Amino acid sequence: MSTLTPYQLDALNFEKHISLTANAGSGKTFVLARRFLAILLEKDITLDNVVAITFTEKAAAELYKKIADELDSRIKESGDDKVIRKLEKIRRQLVSAKISTIHSFCTDVLKEFSPEAGIDANFSPIDNRLSDELISAVIEELISELMKKKGELFNDLKNMIRLFGSRVIVSKHLKSLIARRSIVKKLYAEIYSKGEKEISTYFNETFLEYFHKIFGDEIISIFDHIELINNVALQTSKNTELAVAIKQLLEAGIGNNTFQKILNLNQLLKMMMTGGKIRTRGYLNKNQREEYISVVETIESFAAEFKVFDFDENYKDSEKQLAKAGLSIMNLWSEALRRYEDKKHQLRYLDFEDLLLVTQDLLKRVDVIEYLSRRYQYFMVDEYQDTNETQYNIFIPILDHLKRGNLFIVGDEKQSIYMFRGADLEIFKKTQDDIKKAADDKSLLELPHSFRLSPELTLFTNKLFSRLFDKPDLTFNEVEYNELICAKSPSNKSEVGFLISEKDDASDDESELIAKKILELTDKNEIKLKDIAILSRKRKLFSEVEKALIKYKIPYLIYGGKGFFQRQEVYDVFNYLSFLANPNNDAALIGILRSPFYTLSDTELFELSLEEEESYFEKLKLLSNKKQKLRNVYEQLNKHLQLARTMQISMLIREILMDTGYWAILASKNNSLQYISNIEKLITAANDFSGQRSRTLFDFVNYLEDAINSTEDESQAALLSTDNAVKLMTIHASKGLEFPVVFLIDANGVGLDDKVKSKGISVDKRFGILTKTPLNHDYFSQYHSAPIVCMYNYITRKKTIAELKRLLYVGVTRAENSLFVTASIKRNRDGVLNPSKGSFLDLLKEGLSIDDFSGTFNIEGTVNFMLEENEKFIRTERIISISIHVINQIDAPQIKTDDQETYEQSDLVVSTQTISDLIKNEIISATKIAVFNQCPFKYYLIYELGYSALHSKMSSDNSFIDYSEEDSDELSANIKGSIIHKLLEEDTPLDLIKSRISDLMKSFGERPNSDESNETINSIYKSVKNYYSSEIYSKIKGYKNFRNEFEIYTKLNDYFIYGILDKVIFDDESVLIFDYKTDSLQKFTAEEKLENYKPQLKFYALLISKLLRNVKQVTCSLIFIEDPEKVPSFKVYPDQLKNFEEELEQIVYSMRNGIFKTKTSHCKSCYFSDSKNECVVKH
Repeated sequence: MSTLTPYQLDALNFEKHISLTANAGSGKTFVLARRFLAILLEKDITLDNVVAITFTEKAAAELYKKIADELDSRIKESGDDKVIRKLEKIRRQLVSAKISTIHSFCTDVLKEFSPEAGIDANFSPIDNRLSDELISAVIEELISELMKKKGELFNDLKNMIRLFGSRVIVSKHLKSLIARRSIVKKLYAEIYSKGEKEISTYFNETFLEYFHKIFGDEIISIFDHIELINNVALQTSKNTELAVAIKQLLEAGIGNNTFQKILNLNQLLKMMMTGGKIRTRGYLNKNQREEYISVVETIESFAAEFKVFDFDENYKDSEKQLAKAGLSIMNLWSEALRRYEDKKHQLRYLDFEDLLLVTQDLLKRVDVIEYLSRRYQYFMVDEYQDTNETQYNIFIPILDHLKRGNLFIVGDEKQSIYMFRGADLEIFKKTQDDIKKAADDKSLLELPHSFRLSPELTLFTNKLFSRLFDKPDLTFNEVEYNELICAKSPSNKSEVGFLISEKDDASDDESELIAKKILELTDKNEIKLKDIAILSRKRKLFSEVEKALIKYKIPYLIYGGKGFFQRQEVYDVFNYLSFLANPNNDAALIGILRSPFYTLSDTELFELSLEEEESYFEKLKLLSNKKQKLRNVYEQLNKHLQLARTMQISMLIREILMDTGYWAILASKNNSLQYISNIEKLITAANDFSGQRSRTLFDFVNYLEDAINSTEDESQAALLSTDNAVKLMTIHASKGLEFPVVFLIDANGVGLDDKVKSKGISVDKRFGILTKTPLNHDYFSQYHSAPIVCMYNYITRKKTIAELKRLLYVGVTRAENSLFVTASIKRNRDGVLNPSKGSFLDLLKEGLSIDDFSGTFNIEGTVNFMLEENEKFIRTERIISISIHVINQIDAPQIKTDDQETYEQSDLVVSTQTISDLIKNEIISATKIAVFNQCPFKYYLIYELGYSALHSKMSSDNSFIDYSEEDSDELSANIKGSIIHKLLEEDTPLDLIKSRISDLMKSFGERPNSDESNETINSIYKSVKNYYSSEIYSKIKGYKNFRNEFEIYTKLNDYFIYGILDKVIFDDESVLIFDYKTDSLQKFTAEEKLENYKPQLKFYALLISKLLRNVKQVTCSLIFIEDPEKVPSFKVYPDQLKNFEEELEQIVYSMRNGIFKTKTSHCKSCYFSDSKNECVVKH
């Protein structure tokens, strides 16, 4: 694109302030680059007078490149020597141009005006990790000090610990408030500088203000609707008792008090509704419902949203308690912030938030503003829809509130998707209003065209979002939609489709549909793999897609992959450094010895464990005198211990990697480039860490440990792109990108609920600090919401839905030619596919007016075009139509083999080569053997066909039970079992169990502060406490030589057997194996369950016998945590294990050769059975 459109030409006017709304694919970066150059060429100014602010460093680099390319092009094309000299001068100086993020811009300003800002001239900007460390340290110091000295803030701390349940939660809330201190400072000045009574009055009045603003006369209308429906119900000759009661409540009067109206309305809605619908049984019959369906649906729709206003008649007390809680938390916050500021001042640090806040404060000085206003005459700000109030307070004063200089903002409200980072759409609107006042209405410009979307996709997008963005309400951050103008010729084939998995036998699962569709698209080589992007709201959804892509040999690449600190290569280095920081850290040393650093086998580690020394390092030293291999290991470790005392951390890591050959091991892996790049990123982090004052190896180890446990969103090392792979990324990561083909996956998934919860806290710049509070200081009873909290929940829910619509818009508009929306969904009782509320699919159903996701539906309409002809843009309009197919199943495609197509191999791409006919060296686990023993055909369904979730499609008959805990699909049961196993592995002391359960729940993605989670915590605590009090626990504690979670691999013939044993005790020539079970003994006795688990336990015994050849007896026992007094067991001897090994050989032979017979005796306890205890799969 070289010719400017009329809209783009208008945007180059730098004689007035301009707000430019740029649609997806409209060429905004092209306009920014042209405008930047036009100002420099046409105005008598220097490069230093122009500032371009971007949202990310990457965007700054892209803009810089665009400007540089434009300069190079003009230098080549110009025939005027004077112009060429000016262009060349700008090109040489471009490296010093103010093209940066807002944080970089503020850093430069503060460096220049550090004395005026009251900061050290040699300040160091610090990252979020170090900032979090400092905040955590000062909060812990403050709380510990108050607990000991009981200062004047002690009562505030005591109240907050009672309110939130623990000092850990109080600490977490203080930390979040410090991180959001720009808002909290404002709240402190405007609300919390007052007394408790004034604050509670503020809550009351603010609620009423917003309630009347949002609902107006709608409440009266709803009362009228209810009265109408109730009168209709009263017409029924019988069963009108409910209608009479509702009539009496209506006749009692609505009243003038708003709060009482709400209480009455909630009572009426609860009486007349059930399950979100107006009652039909005993109230409004079906015929009456159909006759008055419009009124009925109005009431039901209103009730679904209004239910958040669930405060009770004690709402005034809730307001007082909320005000009191706010004052207490604010007092603690003020002191914690003061200490944090002092600490940073001592260390000459500024965090990211400081860079903005200190600059904002600096710009209150007239002399500084005057100087900067003269220097920075032209401001261009990209992605303005993602800005916030603090940034506004930096730009606007420099331009003297638009009385001088020139401001150019560009953004698209429809693409504002960073509310969770503090992006504030109100600022976009506020700035537009400022520009309109300073200039005129013609200063609010648009780029309505899109060079990206095909005509069919333009039609689809316009139809969908003109409805979804209809009648926007700014209170909820809703935005207006202006239809896209297509600037792309209608020559390319375009397709829009829905790939819907109905979770039944007639439908492929979602991941299979995606993979098969990709193969179908690329089969004729019209579409390349590099043209395809798979987008998702959450990265964790990619795991299932990856499996399907591997199955069908489709190379892929995850962009911006998260979980950097959880990568095994990072964890290996962490273990090594942990050992060097503390040689008595046995867990770290064992991790090193079994890792690629030294690759000791479990047999060697077991032999090492038998040495009599206290620490494993001392054991290693002792045994190294007998074994040369271990001597080499010991000497290497000893060398690194010496180096760790003096060597810089980054150099130490490199030395370790070279000495141990770890680099070579990484280089030999399939995805070696990613592994190596991750290690390089870690070394860079270590180097940056060491550059900060007084940071030791011990500090770095603590930093890594904290990151591994709590930082899951850190991206893996960035890699260069590749031409032969499908791209997987989140929608947020895809912003600014475009792809010929886009798959928008998991469209029926829903996000988290952002409402205020018990023991949680939220901050709002108008409503204050919000939480739920108990009545009468009864912290053990139910917590209640003040009306202002309900209002926050209502508005936040509306804002979340509005942002969800914008996120869908961003996802849809990444596609150039083809878009496929994929989802998994079940039909309801009426046979209709009803999407989950709050999902993309729900929005698509609403926006496209789809009754059901099946068959084919057509969209037709007029699309406006703006196409280039002879270096001019011509406006036309055409009727465009598109048929959208809903696909549930795709025929199995032919998987390309190496002789059909050869992909250029790259370490960047995930290897998807298939395995030869007879699989060798595969791993056979205890679980697989247990399932095969239960029923070979069940094994076939689970492991060969992947139908482990089939039972979820059955009827509601819950009489079945399956003994295999690992096959359970019940999330809460799995999590509970995993947590109990972890507690027992760690032998967690009873007084620390609850806090440890809370930490473990977080690692499973659960929110430990919800009411439901509190019940789970108490349930787990009760179970473990019961076990700790048992006789078997006391007996086990008496043994000294044992292993928890003992992991064993060993080779049999041409395969490996593998298992993790919960607890193993070594007693001379005997071994005791204990397997913990968290399932119930209500339906089956302990002995019956032991019979079912015997194959699995024998498998474990076989593993032990292969590891320790001198074992003469293995005792296998089950411990039922819920009933630990019942410990069924049996003994296994070497000759019996020999027989079991032969049985195992036969099982593996059957697995490999597809021999899967049905064992009908297992049907009664199998979840693949129906209510008649017969296999649901007829075969």
